[in-house]
Amino acid sequence: MGSESTPRVKLRSVSSDDYEPLFRWVNDRATRIQSGAFKPVSWLEHKEWIERILLAKDTELLIIANWEDESAIGHVLLTDISTVHRSCSLTIRIGSEVDRNRGLGTEAMSLLLEYAWRDMGINRIQLTVRTDNERARRSYLKSGFRYEGTMRNAVFIDGKFRDLELMAILRSDVHIV
Repeated sequence: MGSESTPRVKLRSVSSDDYEPLFRWVNDRATRIQSGAFKPVSWLEHKEWIERILLAKDTELLIIANWEDESAIGHVLLTDISTVHRSCSLTIRIGSEVDRNRGLGTEAMSLLLEYAWRDMGINRIQLTVRTDNERARRSYLKSGFRYEGTMRNAVFIDGKFRDLELMAILRSDVHIV
């Protein structure tokens, strides 16, 4: 595990080279059902989604990249960005199983929070997580997110209704240098 002085990941904008790994991850059923219902996506649908996201004024897609070679290992997606309320919703995904459970998502989250606070002027970031996704819940708590409530039977994933936890972090919850 890298130290704070030796970053392992960075956030960067999307490039055309990222379309393929993003496509692979969205079509990986085991990965997908951790956060949403699985539906196979065609290359055309995927490409149109990315292009629509990149043009949207209330959405920002960033790539979590390996620090050394800038290869994509995941992504963060900020949606419902409100410049009035200074809030947004967050989705984060580490794409490949080999890159999970190594603290890379937590490191990326730290970078994302710093970017949101300092550069975007965001005050509140919220997310939802399946109540049975312990690894993600631990990472969010470690990053400073707080539990705000449970949404019972909120999603239908993998043949079952599942509960989601709403978690959020406020700028005032963290010390910003």
